[in-house]
Amino acid sequence: MRQALRLVSLSLIVLLPRVAAAVDIPTIYDNAHPYPIGSRAAGMAGAYTALACDEAALHYNPAALACSSSSRLELTANAYVIDSMSVPNAFGKGQDVSATTYHGIPSIVGGVRVLRDGDADGSGRVVFGLSVEVPRSLALRADPSTPSKPNYVAVRVRDDLTTGDVGVAYQFNRYFSMGLSLGVGLRTFESRQDELLTDPFRSPCVLPEGCFGFIQGTTDVEGLAVGGRAKLGFRLAPSEALSFGLSVVSPTVDMYGTSTLVQTLSVAVPTAGNIVYGPIPARLNGSSDLSLPLSLTVGAAYTGARFKLALDASLAFPRAVHVAYDFEQQPIEGIAP
Repeated sequence: MRQALRLVSLSLIVLLPRVAAAVDIPTIYDNAHPYPIGSRAAGMAGAYTALACDEAALHYNPAALACSSSSRLELTANAYVIDSMSVPNAFGKGQDVSATTYHGIPSIVGGVRVLRDGDADGSGRVVFGLSVEVPRSLALRADPSTPSKPNYVAVRVRDDLTTGDVGVAYQFNRYFSMGLSLGVGLRTFESRQDELLTDPFRSPCVLPEGCFGFIQGTTDVEGLAVGGRAKLGFRLAPSEALSFGLSVVSPTVDMYGTSTLVQTLSVAVPTAGNIVYGPIPARLNGSSDLSLPLSLTVGAAYTGARFKLALDASLAFPRAVHVAYDFEQQPIEGIAP
């Protein structure tokens, strides 16, 4: 009987993370909304592909660097939405998961340098740009829905994306310009998942000493990924009031990624008058990828005497995000693999 209860306890430990995994921890890659970066872009609700004649051009359309009026250096930041999430009965009846997601402050610091003014109609104009952006950031915390009960789950997530780009744009004539930029992305991810289950043995107790059960699992995950990508942009301005833009962003070339997992499981099973605790620590090292997708964006804008009208449409091609994979267990002194 003791061996059977031990197997039941260990089985619950194995199954518990799988139950928790049914509620996927959201990441920045689950949010398809490209939050506007820069005050001018925010004023146009992010429809900036045909208008980005400033340092934000490296984020929206590198070809728009060519229409920058002058050399400049700028820092902008914007505050956006707060989302909430609720998953009823996520970990059993009455065990809901609720959390608040704080989308961080999208910000950009960048500069534009006019290398060559070109002719009177703008032909031959060359403009260089440099920018560092924090386009997406996410923080999540899910506390126990019933803190007065011992059974609980606590999920904490922090997911940040930082990108940097350098690019150049060339004005072919007064109507058409093209730009190219190269950039890197840095993704930092950390997570913590606590699980506690008491009294797991719901069947009638058959031991004269009584039944007692205790399961606890703590999982800490950290990840870091670096990747590179390129942007190619075009801008057509048939008139001073009307402009069109096209931007193509390559999928990420994953250059470096690492992930670590530290996991500790504890078990208490009934014995003949004694309680046996079996801590099971595990430490693993793995890899991680940045995995930003290929995307296409087209935009059109009309600038009137007292208003601006802009419209953007984008298409992102799905790509698997490898947050942590290829884990290899690290030896722990005195504990069998």
